[in-house]
Amino acid sequence: MSRRAVIRSTALGWEPHAGVSSLRIESAATYDVSGAGQNNGQAFELTGAGTGSAQSFLSEDGRYVGGESRDSTNLTVSLPTQGLTIPVIQVMSSTVTLRP
Repeated sequence: MSRRAVIRSTALGWEPHAGVSSLRIESAATYDVSGAGQNNGQAFELTGAGTGSAQSFLSEDGRYVGGESRDSTNLTVSLPTQGLTIPVIQVMSSTVTLRP
């Protein structure tokens, strides 16, 4: 499997986050995925594309103090032996917070 991505990030400025003065960094990504393999002896092929976004926060001393991300991928899984093509939509959201 391979994934080729283009990621753009921007530091937006200082703001309070989790009770700490933090640098807000926003990122956006686009990517393509492709590959082939076998699962239980069954050959498959995979192609698709997706987008992602994230907001991360760094304290003044460089510590990661939390963030959020979202990723959405549209995939096509092909099973050539069976003549099947299966569309797949995968969405993921993550939130990271500091515990006191």
